[in-house]
Amino acid sequence: MSKALDVVVIGGGQSGLAAGYHLRRLGGLDFAVLDAQPAPGGAWQHTWDSLRLFSPAAYSSLPGRLMPPQQGETYPDAAHVVDYLTHYEQRYGLPVQRPVRVEAVRRDGEYLRVETDSGVRRARAVVSATGTWSRPFLPSVPGRDSFLGRQLHTVEYRTPGEFAGMRVIVVGGGNSGAQIAADLAYDTDLTWVTQRPARFLADDIDGRVLFDHATARRRALDEGRPPRPTRATRSARTHPHPGDSSSRRAPPPSARVRRLDRAGLGDPCRRRPSRTRSRAVRRIPPALTWRG
Repeated sequence: MSKALDVVVIGGGQSGLAAGYHLRRLGGLDFAVLDAQPAPGGAWQHTWDSLRLFSPAAYSSLPGRLMPPQQGETYPDAAHVVDYLTHYEQRYGLPVQRPVRVEAVRRDGEYLRVETDSGVRRARAVVSATGTWSRPFLPSVPGRDSFLGRQLHTVEYRTPGEFAGMRVIVVGGGNSGAQIAADLAYDTDLTWVTQRPARFLADDIDGRVLFDHATARRRALDEGRPPRPTRATRSARTHPHPGDSSSRRAPPPSARVRRLDRAGLGDPCRRRPSRTRSRAVRRIPPALTWRG
């Protein structure tokens, strides 16, 4: 067994790299970042084709290095983010080991025993930066096992082209549900099922506004003042499609919106859904109904 490390960071995506950056800055620490992915980029390597940041590059940076703007684009796409994360890892010489899958973390005297598919590491501290992308939540609903149509989670979705002309139900009103519903709306017969009334985030509120609000709130708390509410916090909403207002593909009037009757079956992120116009809602097949 190799000598014990000071810190093991589990996960080599954006959070794992940020943790590695700060550990490197502290100096004198022996640490490793264990990443199950075979290449840099974290979950951004596996997103759907249209996904973009909803903030300009400068507001989407990790500590120490600004994300460079993407030529010709206000809001960077996933490939640009992967490229940025790859260069970030190299720039700071972060000790990322991949592909290494962590199977368990156990107490081992004064250390933590990190068991992986390539051996055991011991560490004084462990940072979990695994995210949720690799372990999607799939609700158990009546009829799911007998439903003959295709079923997939956000992590498996790539492009609306593979569903062109089909009847599709998108379940979930969080960011991913809203964005995928918008992506599918022009090519499919879409029904969007949400737990709460759908609302859009106003066009003039993006990551810059949220970043500035978070900074002001932190400053107020540090100074012992109550944080002042802003329009961004009075109306926490979801972007249906990141990008400038002219490029967003909000669901057209033909898209139907249906609310769930039973709590707990919406998007696991628990963010608020987006607003769209709706017509009469067609009865959803029994395999995809919920009753309170």
